[in-house]
Amino acid sequence: MTIVNSILAEGRKLVPLKDYDKPLLKLSKQDKTLIWQYRKLLSNEEKKLAQAQREYDLPGQSSEAKSYLAAKIDNLVANIAKTNQTIRDIKKSAYQEQLDVLA
Repeated sequence: MTIVNSILAEGRKLVPLKDYDKPLLKLSKQDKTLIWQYRKLLSNEEKKLAQAQREYDLPGQSSEAKSYLAAKIDNLVANIAKTNQTIRDIKKSAYQEQLDVLA
């Protein structure tokens, strides 16, 4: 339910597959491998982020330790965003190549 609401909030509508008239994304084996590697990296980064957030929330930490963990968390969040964008870019590129072939 939340996913549908967020998609509709972004101005996109869900369309049944039979009514979808644009080409479907078809990824090459190389693209699939790249995306798989990036998702594996993403999973590891998310685990590190969760661990860093747990450490940050522990009571009794010095201000130096908190500052270090805050910087580490910021860095991990930036890495996760960059990795997600890279995955989107791979998919966009593959889709654009498909459109170019059809044109």
